[in-house]
Amino acid sequence: MRQMGRSMLAVALSGMFSSMAAVAQDRVEAQWLERLQSEGRAAMRNYEETVRRIEEVSELTYRQVAGERNVIPIQEKTVKRRLVRVEGNVLLEQSVVFEGSKEGPLLRLECVNERYSFTLGRASEESAYMLTDYREGAYEWLMPPTAGLHYEAYEAIQGLLKAVDGGGKLLALEWDDERQLVRAKYQKVGGGGKVDLTNEVWLDPQYHWRVVEERRTTPTATGVTQFHYGHAIGDLTFPVEMVAITTYKIPGAPVLRVEGRTSRIQRANLPVEHFYMSHYGLPEPVGVVWERRTPVYVWLLVAAGVLLTLALVFRWLARRLRHGPSEG
Repeated sequence: MRQMGRSMLAVALSGMFSSMAAVAQDRVEAQWLERLQSEGRAAMRNYEETVRRIEEVSELTYRQVAGERNVIPIQEKTVKRRLVRVEGNVLLEQSVVFEGSKEGPLLRLECVNERYSFTLGRASEESAYMLTDYREGAYEWLMPPTAGLHYEAYEAIQGLLKAVDGGGKLLALEWDDERQLVRAKYQKVGGGGKVDLTNEVWLDPQYHWRVVEERRTTPTATGVTQFHYGHAIGDLTFPVEMVAITTYKIPGAPVLRVEGRTSRIQRANLPVEHFYMSHYGLPEPVGVVWERRTPVYVWLLVAAGVLLTLALVFRWLARRLRHGPSEG
């Protein structure tokens, strides 16, 4: 991971020059546009369906690697998080350790369900959670409901497809012989025709158009992100490592490096009660009454009992047919 981070610095510094050299070669190749329209969209549909029930455990470190700290303050930290999504329910459990702090980790748990959202905090792993924030009604979370390393990897494909659909400007879509990947480039245009984002992306069409690298340019910063894959759910692959280098367009500004590693990603089977306040020993808000759901294992036991009863009845009927009614 550290070696990957150091190599990313060189990529970040050289990215501007390689992008400038590529401008004259930018072109949209019809064969790749056709494949993106079919294969890329199919991959996104697969992804969106998969992440409706997903659990990810990851760790991220935020470090300043160059520049002056007083130009743009960067709070160096290590974040351990567990993200669970079950349909419209989202749970984010975080432990944040700030570099140089004498205090213990900041422990928070955020939950979103169809009726409300809430945030819990606690002083240590051994202490109980306390309510720190509550919001009534439907709530659009500040983070996307699928936020995680997997979201970072697939967000670029979403942006590319939006550009193809007219929600941006597609500048390039072509085969990169040197990297053996598809290179795409698009812009997101805001109000007044102002370019808010230029994104250059390298994708691997052999693995459902997954993003290998992206280079983002905004009016205030440039960023280079690389993904290494190693997890899979079905035939869809997910990143095991990510390194992102952000350089701000301010003289003397710091360079931020974010390294991420996913230790587990799988289909989520968390019971829906885990997204309710009552699961953490707190009373439910006034007027909120959840329908009690019969556990799955109870229905399985009932079904097994019915099948056993039917088997006994059929066995008795078979004996009656073989030996006649006189043997009762």
